[in-house]
Amino acid sequence: MKKALTEEFYVKGISAFFFISICIVIIYSNTFNASWHFDDIGNIVENPKLHISDIYPDSLNKTLRASIDGGYYNSQNFYRPVAMFSFALNWYFGGKKVFGYHLVNIMIHIAAAFFLFLTIYHLLETPNIIRIRADSNRHSIALMASLIWAVHPIQIQGVTYIVQRMASMAAMFYIMAMWFYLKARLTCNLRFRLIFYPFFLLSGVLAVGCKENAALLPLSIILLEIIFFHKFDQIKNRRKWLLVLGGIVSILVLIGVGFLFYDNPFAFLGGYSNRPFTLWERLLTESRIIILYLKQIFYPVVSSYSIVHDIKISTSLFSPWSTFPSILSIFFILGVGVVHIRRRPLVSFAILFYFLNHLVESTILPLELIFEHRNYLPSLFFFLPAAVGLSDALNLYREKNRIMFSLIVICSTVFLFLIGFTTYTRNFDWQTEETLWKAAIQTAPSNPRCYQNLASLYYQRKGMYDIAIELNRKALTLEDKKPDYSGMISYDNLQYNYMQKKEFEKAVFYGQKAVEAYPDSNKARYNYIVSLLSTNQLKAVEQQLDILIHEKKRPDIVYLYLKAHVLLKMGRALEAKPYILKSFKLSPLSAKSQMYLGLYHFYLHNSDTADHYLRLAINGMNSDDQLFLYFVLVENAVYAERPDMEHLYLIRILSRFTLSIIFSKITELEKERFPMVDLSLGRIRESIKLTINETTAELAMTGPVKCSF
Repeated sequence: MKKALTEEFYVKGISAFFFISICIVIIYSNTFNASWHFDDIGNIVENPKLHISDIYPDSLNKTLRASIDGGYYNSQNFYRPVAMFSFALNWYFGGKKVFGYHLVNIMIHIAAAFFLFLTIYHLLETPNIIRIRADSNRHSIALMASLIWAVHPIQIQGVTYIVQRMASMAAMFYIMAMWFYLKARLTCNLRFRLIFYPFFLLSGVLAVGCKENAALLPLSIILLEIIFFHKFDQIKNRRKWLLVLGGIVSILVLIGVGFLFYDNPFAFLGGYSNRPFTLWERLLTESRIIILYLKQIFYPVVSSYSIVHDIKISTSLFSPWSTFPSILSIFFILGVGVVHIRRRPLVSFAILFYFLNHLVESTILPLELIFEHRNYLPSLFFFLPAAVGLSDALNLYREKNRIMFSLIVICSTVFLFLIGFTTYTRNFDWQTEETLWKAAIQTAPSNPRCYQNLASLYYQRKGMYDIAIELNRKALTLEDKKPDYSGMISYDNLQYNYMQKKEFEKAVFYGQKAVEAYPDSNKARYNYIVSLLSTNQLKAVEQQLDILIHEKKRPDIVYLYLKAHVLLKMGRALEAKPYILKSFKLSPLSAKSQMYLGLYHFYLHNSDTADHYLRLAINGMNSDDQLFLYFVLVENAVYAERPDMEHLYLIRILSRFTLSIIFSKITELEKERFPMVDLSLGRIRESIKLTINETTAELAMTGPVKCSF
């Protein structure tokens, strides 16, 4: 009998896997060519640590420490080695082609849904469930609950948004860990327990390696133990109940110390200095956001989903007025979950699991306020009570009222089709960056971020600067809790737009506005410096660089390069020396470090040393900088009275660059008000012409001349 039941389970399990897979593939079939979006660019496309060309251990090991950008206002970096490792493998096999990334994301989603099916199936076999209901429909309940979860549009960001594989993969290992734990807990065979428990631990570690919120797994296991295994009617178990509650508090403290606070227990509070809200405001606002998430789950229409949302920050319990009712609603729902642990354990588990797994991303940490992918893990069991209710209704009316039974079946099928169709339709918004942000403007027309990101798309990829300027100006008119944040981005974007249009005075104006709006932004200040350089305001550049270098504990090497560059332009090479040496010490193999060290020695007429470092630098520079350095090498050879080296470099210039590029560069350097080094450009022009004539004569006599560097 037991063997027959086991075989039946395997058959039904395999059929469930294929049914879930087919549904997911159909619904997400229009995403395989969806473009890179938003955080995909910095974290994957422009992350050199992931761009491996082989799969040897050394290369793969480097990917485990690929940094995840904490965001525009958040300097904290996260390390998620398992997820980053998977991105690196995708890059190795497919580079920037998005198909492979989407294929893996969909496979992860299928695996998560299938293990959710298995977990729910075994939850229905636990002692506290069997005590309440002898369920013969475990398979259909598990299939319905996992299928609704899998096709629901609330999961789109976790699947279609490539970089949010971190969320979906964490959830996949998380639900795998829960299943392994259940299998170990339900078996009486010690050998099987010794197999399942290690897999439970491994899956938990892998989940945390994908995303930090998976560290709540121990609390979910405790919740599972309380609801599905412990007997509340026995006095001796009350002590166990108190111990479990004590364990929950202890684990919360350990998780907080281990994963969130690092050395300083209150270090995370520093992140609020870079946010347009305080800790108290975030907690108040998140109560309304949780209610919004629930609305998106229960009322799944396309227009309610977006990459960003219009969220007014709550400044008090009654501003906006919906804050206090939202808090009351959350406490009421939690109360329902606690009160019904004994009588309706599945309802309680769905509610408490949902709120428990929002603790990391929706409470005290200074993260962005809202992202839909944060529901991917918490919503795993959210549809279980609905599946149970549907199963009970079908059982009730199967024999008593065939019409009602048929109506329930039809309505359920139509509902499942509609939410799947909503997901399929919403996925069209993710086809390109343009469609994504245009859809966001429709959903969140008062959020300046929509206009800023659409503007960035237009000026970065399409060169449509006038449209980008109008979009950024529109963003500046929108209300914001602290306009310095959104204003800084818009001003910074406008500075870049005008730089590209070569309207440098306007670029300087908006660059200054960006710095005034948000003085702590290194990026805005650096871009302001670039615009000042374009107008040769070197003294102002020096002042701004001093802020970046001397007011920061660990100044970026780029700032050191720029300070050296400016001082050389101002003819203050001796003052440039410490910045040059410091940058060289930080990165001795960097072409820029070698270039500035070479220029410094050129300024001092240390010809041999200058020649050495300039030649080292050339191969790592772009073609425009290479030509400039060849001019310096020619001049340096003249200083050293080495006509042979001068001739060699002139030949090298002619062999690498066209005459139009060479003379155009000379003209450009002649127009510079503050050249970085003094070059005899007129003499270089004449030397090139003379070399051309000599080379032409030599070719006429002997054939092509080969030169080696």
